[in-house]
Amino acid sequence: MKKKKLFLRHVFLLLLPIALLVSSCSHPSGVNGTDGIDNSKDDNVALHDNKGVSDKDEVSGKSSDPVIIGDGFIRGFDASAVDYDEKLNGTVFYDSNGNKIDFFKILAAHAYTTVRLRIFVDPDNAPVTDSYWQKGDEGWKSGNNTLERTIRMATRAKEAGLNVLLDFFYSDYWADPGKQVIPASWQSITTADAMATKVSDYTKEILTAMKNADVLPAYVQVGNEIDSGILLHTAYNNDTKKTTDAESAVQGKSGSENFVKYLKAGCDAVRAVAPDTKIILHVTNRKPTNILTTAVSSQLNYDIVGLSFYPFENNHGTIADLKKSIATFKGNSYGKQVMVTESATYFAYDAGSYSDLANVAKHMIDPSTGSVYSDIETETVNGSTLIVKGTINNQFKTLRHIMVEAAGAGASGIFYWGGEYRGHWKYALFDGNGKAMTSIDCFNAKVTIGDDTSGGGEETKETMQATFVFKDFTAEKLTVKYGGDGVTTTVDATVAADKKSATLSLDGSYKKSSGWMDIVSLQAYAAASDTEALNIEFDSASNNQTGAWFEFANGGTITITYKKVVTGTQIHSDAYTADGGISQLVAADKLSNLSIKSLIIEATDCNWSNTSGDWWLSAYTDSSWSGEQKVNWQTNTYYKAEITDSSFISAIKTNGLYIAGLAGMTCTLKVSYTQ
Repeated sequence: MKKKKLFLRHVFLLLLPIALLVSSCSHPSGVNGTDGIDNSKDDNVALHDNKGVSDKDEVSGKSSDPVIIGDGFIRGFDASAVDYDEKLNGTVFYDSNGNKIDFFKILAAHAYTTVRLRIFVDPDNAPVTDSYWQKGDEGWKSGNNTLERTIRMATRAKEAGLNVLLDFFYSDYWADPGKQVIPASWQSITTADAMATKVSDYTKEILTAMKNADVLPAYVQVGNEIDSGILLHTAYNNDTKKTTDAESAVQGKSGSENFVKYLKAGCDAVRAVAPDTKIILHVTNRKPTNILTTAVSSQLNYDIVGLSFYPFENNHGTIADLKKSIATFKGNSYGKQVMVTESATYFAYDAGSYSDLANVAKHMIDPSTGSVYSDIETETVNGSTLIVKGTINNQFKTLRHIMVEAAGAGASGIFYWGGEYRGHWKYALFDGNGKAMTSIDCFNAKVTIGDDTSGGGEETKETMQATFVFKDFTAEKLTVKYGGDGVTTTVDATVAADKKSATLSLDGSYKKSSGWMDIVSLQAYAAASDTEALNIEFDSASNNQTGAWFEFANGGTITITYKKVVTGTQIHSDAYTADGGISQLVAADKLSNLSIKSLIIEATDCNWSNTSGDWWLSAYTDSSWSGEQKVNWQTNTYYKAEITDSSFISAIKTNGLYIAGLAGMTCTLKVSYTQ
């Protein structure tokens, strides 16, 4: 078969669909002597000291005093979505050097000591209305964790020398201050005593299973972000953000008798099965609330206060607020260890993120100066709004400051949340390909936060890979996102006056050291029923179509052309498997008497997974490869050609319509015509 070069080579990334939210823990002793950075019990880390290396208390005259972060300080990572991503998406994770290594061993190599794993009761049967995350065999996407999955990950974590924090949600779905949905199988319970018994039995069941698997957690969270209470609702609509309240007889509102009863049942169950496990109560507020006051007055048997601190959240306060809260909860009134059990921040920009990045600028205030930390880069947008730039370097430094300040205030540890959500601009510490970014070292005391670039470093542009997603695809507007490895930009393409095409200009400053920009994924979607993408073309004199990518030197432009959808009268629809040769698709006797103005060929449900090389389809006027007409790529599973050439139409009416594709390709081929 002739080799015809397809105008675009397909390389698609599977983007992890992820929506998010959760919490965590602490431990007083090391894990195999590797909890900290050395075994000297003396990791002294200042913001600008000795390149971050343990300095034995000898640093002086620096811009900030050293903060002792010893080997007992917990450096945590919520890795709850790892197994889900690997099993459903075939994801492979890589260390920062590009080596394929087990995810949990990557964490251990970057100074993390503990992983946090959430667990849902029955995620497949969550009483939730959610149009984005659909139910399926693997549970609600992004929540996902069943006992089986949790034990699998806990086993891997233990093999990597890591401790485990188990986060009980006591729900089939996300639990946080806005929703605490009672598991579907528990909703027939009518009394608080019976509900407390269910909490106790379930907690014991899970911990006993983990004990039998030899992965008993070092820490357990009894409830997740319990600001509003626990076991409060019977349903939740994620689109309207509305909950349905449970009957008052079983509601565990914060500070109520039921609230205390349920927490006591959970804490006592942990003590019964795992007496050495540390128990955490997790809230998002950083100020004393009736939740912890109630815990004190009720003499709840727990060990640690867990706090969430996301600098991009408007109500999470400043670094000074966080330090004050840590000191308060450690003080005489509460007398508890405190951990920042959830924290995260941006490594890139995305549409609508300016307000969040403005919050980061508002909250990342150096208590000693009253201004944003001097080593965190800021910029002014929209004329007057100060934001922290979305870069890998800023992500590293922001998290580093949070850790150092929390440790200085007496916190026992810190956990990163959402780092495994590959390429997610708001949370990820791994890029879209599963490779660890330099910001993964945010809690590693050996990596400097100062001017040296050996760790967090300056943001790299040498591995730039762009992902293009065309949205709102109408004649009036075309929104495009591109970026990778620390740079994500959202722009509106320039739409032509005739509204039949749009052009996107690529920023040439984002390039690899070789001078090329790699385009990994390019997808176009029609938002309106009467328009569709017909072609996507690269308009740069320096474009290069060799190898696995389309590449540009010094930027370039992309032009997208589109027009009204043409349907027509169908004359053929059948499954098609290409064998590398040419075959007749529609016989001449079906075409000869038709008055054909245009012929439309569509290939749907396309599959090229069993082949190597370009997939392409071409239509011909006979079996000798004559009168070729390409069937152009539309999306990753859809091809289409509208043929109006009168000589081609005349020839196929005489000889029939023939088709050829790369061997092994499968699809459904449809042929229709207009007259």
